[in-house]
Amino acid sequence: MTSCRPYFYSEIPDLPSGWHSTARRQTAKMPDSYATPITFVNPMYAIITDGGRQYKVEEGQLVDLDYRSVSAGTQLKFEQVVAVGDGGKLQFGKPHLGGASVTAEVVGLVQGPKLVIQWFRRRKNSRRRNGHRQLHTKVKINKISLTSN
Repeated sequence: MTSCRPYFYSEIPDLPSGWHSTARRQTAKMPDSYATPITFVNPMYAIITDGGRQYKVEEGQLVDLDYRSVSAGTQLKFEQVVAVGDGGKLQFGKPHLGGASVTAEVVGLVQGPKLVIQWFRRRKNSRRRNGHRQLHTKVKINKISLTSN
């Protein structure tokens, strides 16, 4: 029968050099490859309003919106753009940005997760159980455009 006590750092067989069981931190010298700075690319994103909700979208992203009676392949244009971020630049609208738009293509219809609704009356042996799955329209964001005013 094996014991259930936890391992100590000194008992782990493949412990990397520079790690100590008492300090619990790495004291070894970092390799030179870590000395090069890491640059992050901030993609362009927009915050759009649709159906009373706000969505943060990027180009190429798939988004589930409220159901619309449209066929797959239809182009949608969202002109209620609240904000646009491009790299370090962020522009806000009051309440919407003029000249900004987001173009998307309808991929198809999808169903949301199943919601289970239960009714019961205590001590009466009366129970009802029902379920619901909401329809959503899945769109792919093609382009975020911002024209200067």
